[in-house]
Amino acid sequence: MIDPHPFLLGARREARDTGGRSALQLAEEGGHAAVAVLLRGGKRAAAASKQAAAKDAGKEGGKEGGKEGGKRGGGKPARKGDAAASGGERAASPAKPHSAEKPPSAAAAPARSAPPPELITRLGGPDGKQPEVDSEWEEGLAAWLSAGGAVDNVEPMTGRNLLMFAAQEGQQRAVASLIGAKATPNVVSAAGAVPGGRPGCSPLLLAAAGGHSRVMQLLLEAKATPDPPPLSASGNVGWSALHAAVDLGSAACVRLLLAAG
Repeated sequence: MIDPHPFLLGARREARDTGGRSALQLAEEGGHAAVAVLLRGGKRAAAASKQAAAKDAGKEGGKEGGKEGGKRGGGKPARKGDAAASGGERAASPAKPHSAEKPPSAAAAPARSAPPPELITRLGGPDGKQPEVDSEWEEGLAAWLSAGGAVDNVEPMTGRNLLMFAAQEGQQRAVASLIGAKATPNVVSAAGAVPGGRPGCSPLLLAAAGGHSRVMQLLLEAKATPDPPPLSASGNVGWSALHAAVDLGSAACVRLLLAAG
């Protein structure tokens, strides 16, 4: 099947995972009819997606910003996001990467200045119940950076850095602070010490997998690319942020990605 209008705005909707599936095929398999309609749309639909994406991002920002001290989207999306980020166990034969350019890797950061555990823990955990970070977290970040920490350095057990954790948990304020501290939006996760880790996941992909459209907007404004990293360079099984958003069935996130660019 050749997807219609692959040349339109934003994310490359013809990008395929190692199983050969495009975002449209994934939407059809998952029964996400509204998302499939967006992916089939022509130029007029693409323009409408761009307008709707701005509105969706504004609504998401108000909704998530008002949840200080409460749940931020619940634990289920965060747990699914981690699995969805790499396509779960559905990968098949290797596919040829669409780009020869190697993405920046979090593995390049020296382990001696890994992010302090308290900064990571405050961003959220498996239950996804941590409230939005506050000025105390920002002060802790500033203190670590002043002491020689590098903002893109990873936590060695997971192979992820602070921006990845914040994006996955929908932590808008933390994402904004990290971007302000010059965090690299297109860095991808490395293979951590924990078995079963998923390398090759960008912050944008992790945010899309959790349905965090406002965080996605922040990352896209910081020049995050919606396209997947090269397969051979990153370990990613070919899932883009668009694949992750489609798998979640989030029309708001899909619109945002189609409108990016």
